[in-house]
Amino acid sequence: MSSGYLPNLLNDLEKINKFINSVADGDKKGMLESFNGFSWDDERVRDHLPKYCELNTEDLKYIDKVFSHLCPKFNQVNSPSLNTMALWLKTRLHLQHQLSPFQLT
Repeated sequence: MSSGYLPNLLNDLEKINKFINSVADGDKKGMLESFNGFSWDDERVRDHLPKYCELNTEDLKYIDKVFSHLCPKFNQVNSPSLNTMALWLKTRLHLQHQLSPFQLT
């Protein structure tokens, strides 16, 4: 992976958690900034999205588990924009998992 991958991953983690907190606080400006600050232009994730969407149930559950560790408040808010961000981040996580498998305990 290129050197920009880790910064994009960290950025997306920061932005999605900020978005979650902004929704809970009713902070529309924070929501917009977080959504717009996501790595929507990352071609690696875009190209991997169809593969992620075709995963079997077991693999999806594993990525969901990783995601829930990184975004523990995800289920506390409901937003279509958040769901879009989550799909993008889960796709990114699956791509990373294929290259360097996660080991959850």
